[in-house]
Amino acid sequence: MAFIGTDTASVNFDQQIQTMINLRLEELLRAPKPHLLPDSFVKATHVSGSNGTMRFLNFPDVVVDDAEVAASLVVTEGVPNAADEFAFGFEEFTTRQRMKTFPFSDVALLESPLALLAEGSDRLAEYVMNLLDKIAANKILGGTNAIYGGTATSTITLAAGDDLTGVLIKESAARLGAANVPTFSGNAYRAVIHPFTKFDVQTDVVDGGWIDASRYAGSGQLFSGEIGTYAGVRFIESSNAAIKAAGGASSEDVYSTVVYGPRFFALGDFGNNETFVTAPGGHSDPGHQSTLITWKGWADAMIIGEGDSASAVSGPRYIRIETTASLG
Repeated sequence: MAFIGTDTASVNFDQQIQTMINLRLEELLRAPKPHLLPDSFVKATHVSGSNGTMRFLNFPDVVVDDAEVAASLVVTEGVPNAADEFAFGFEEFTTRQRMKTFPFSDVALLESPLALLAEGSDRLAEYVMNLLDKIAANKILGGTNAIYGGTATSTITLAAGDDLTGVLIKESAARLGAANVPTFSGNAYRAVIHPFTKFDVQTDVVDGGWIDASRYAGSGQLFSGEIGTYAGVRFIESSNAAIKAAGGASSEDVYSTVVYGPRFFALGDFGNNETFVTAPGGHSDPGHQSTLITWKGWADAMIIGEGDSASAVSGPRYIRIETTASLG
């Protein structure tokens, strides 16, 4: 698979454990974490020769305006009109190499070595997916395209009771539609929502309220963690939905609910990750006392249009709603 590559010095013990890790990653990718759903992001790649720079292409949506309606007329029959330049750009952002290692002592391995290593492989794969999901959530938290609960106009002006409402969700969907941000298949946007803000919007008394996921499950396969739909937005619940803790700029915990269209952020680098298994006797282990399982890779995220490049040509494809929460 393309997500995790492997690199090892031996061919039996190491490969068996790496196979466990890769099989588990494949399972997790079939039911991805909330921020890693299909079509939500584009893949960024590590710039060869750089010391921690990722790059991704930024392709704009082609917008038809009134001038284009006239410009598209055939000027001369049988002769193509003058070609328009296809504008696209690239963006870059700084990343860091990350690593996670699980050690297993010889005493622990005496009990049931394969079962223990299989469990460790499962936990390592789960860790990698959770790490990428949390990296994406934290980057999205800094997104500049935001609206606010209540009468607030910034994070610092949010006060207790400025909770998530159906009106804010409707406004977000309307603003995305007005900006020509496409929907996903099924004619809906997506949103990642924290359990506390989910409570607020589910109990908000507005026209055409919340529809539980179970009531429309027959119309299409549900995402892992999907809980319902409202105002043309499909919601995925996650405790990884980013929170700004009280203090500093705000006296209240601030919850971020991001409503978005396809490919609104970049994430990578999927082709530059490795897993290593160090068998007993390696890593200065003359007594053959431990086994190490290690994942290492370059991993970070960036919102489309907010990277380090003057050649970005696409506007934001998301709206982030900052609110308080009644249960927070």
